[in-house]
Amino acid sequence: MPLRAAEQPGADRVLSQESKAIREMHIHDINDYGSHQTVGTGHVDFTLFRPFCGPDVYLNFEVRPVEEAAKSKLALEEIFEGTGEKII
Repeated sequence: MPLRAAEQPGADRVLSQESKAIREMHIHDINDYGSHQTVGTGHVDFTLFRPFCGPDVYLNFEVRPVEEAAKSKLALEEIFEGTGEKII
């Protein structure tokens, strides 16, 4: 679900209802330079998506170069630390 869709009224209700069907999330940040940026360098509040990142959900970091995917994973783990949980 693109950020703009996730910001729509009622999006949290829809995501909650469909959370058991989520098997993969394509993750990247967005900033003034565009989308597909390293997690933590932009405007996305990733804490909103924590409830949907379970052990059965594959996280696909859509950033380039590939080294930025590792940075994104570490950044996401740091962000989720505030929720008391970690990603796999």
